[in-house]
Amino acid sequence: MKIYELLNFARRKLVKVTPDKETAYREAGELLLHTLNISREKLFVIFRDEVNETTKKRFLRFVRMRLDRIPVQYITGLETFHGRVFAVSKNVFIPRPDSEALIDAAKSASKKLKKGFLTADSGAGTGALGLTLAMEIKKAGRVYLIDKSKSACACSAANAKLYGITKKAVVVRSDCFGFLKNNGRKISLIICNPPYIRKRDINSLQEEVKREPLSALTDGGDGLSFYRKFAANGKSFIRKGGFLIVEIGDDTEKDVLDIFKGTGWKYINSTKDFRGKIRAITLQFKI
Repeated sequence: MKIYELLNFARRKLVKVTPDKETAYREAGELLLHTLNISREKLFVIFRDEVNETTKKRFLRFVRMRLDRIPVQYITGLETFHGRVFAVSKNVFIPRPDSEALIDAAKSASKKLKKGFLTADSGAGTGALGLTLAMEIKKAGRVYLIDKSKSACACSAANAKLYGITKKAVVVRSDCFGFLKNNGRKISLIICNPPYIRKRDINSLQEEVKREPLSALTDGGDGLSFYRKFAANGKSFIRKGGFLIVEIGDDTEKDVLDIFKGTGWKYINSTKDFRGKIRAITLQFKI
């Protein structure tokens, strides 16, 4: 069997589990590149070459995994976020393009902070958010990548090493609120994509999303508990004038802002994602 025939076979199969033909074609290509361990440019050169039986079996195994609704990122171990490729493991939440709104909001807020300010990525997962800030905000000081999951911390550490910023980006295995309260140095910028899906909505999610860590998806209740913790405990871990950037679910802006009223936090603005949905809220601690 030739390489292009393998690719076409996968495309036809993956249409069954992807939202459209374009996605099926893209994922088939990603699985093939991962199997062959080559660049897209190289693929065009060898497109009509014969593939050996070992490679064929490996590729078809990946296709079967995808047909079983395993996210393609868990198969390839990679995902692109804000123009960079990050390592992903099966026990870590997969970064989404929606979350790039948090980067835009954080970069805007950072203009009001002094050089060397401390940043925390709360519930870091792959570390994509915190590491992106560390690389793109040159005046930022140390960035703490905080997560209580051993797998997430290992993933964050691998990505920090990949980009050569292990001195600036420090991985901390801890409950985020426990660390923030007790680290002895108050943070000036916190970025967080909390588990905001309501428990009652979990069963309605795509099968691929259900493969991700449940604790990264929901707080087991109404999806608002992390916002309540940030609202109630601000003075214990953030500097006066410091910023909190949080991701929110669709149409939850009012619910989230109501939680922060009268708690020392001032609403600054909201940022839309690539689909035009309000995805990030920026708050500043004033007390």
